[in-house]
Amino acid sequence: MCDCIDVFNEKLKKHNMEIMLPIMLGADQTRRVMIRTDKIESSKRAGPVGVFATFCPFCGVNLGE
Repeated sequence: MCDCIDVFNEKLKKHNMEIMLPIMLGADQTRRVMIRTDKIESSKRAGPVGVFATFCPFCGVNLGE
């Protein structure tokens, strides 16, 4: 497991920000970064979808290990 999330959160702290780590329900409680999406066309009914990274987006380490 990498410590990228902690390292980046420490750097972001001076900007009053942090990486979003949502509460995970179910058996797998692995911390995963949530990548936020935005709608391109506002006329579509479906809202934006959250995508969960299975690999660290910063160093590439498998987050499931």
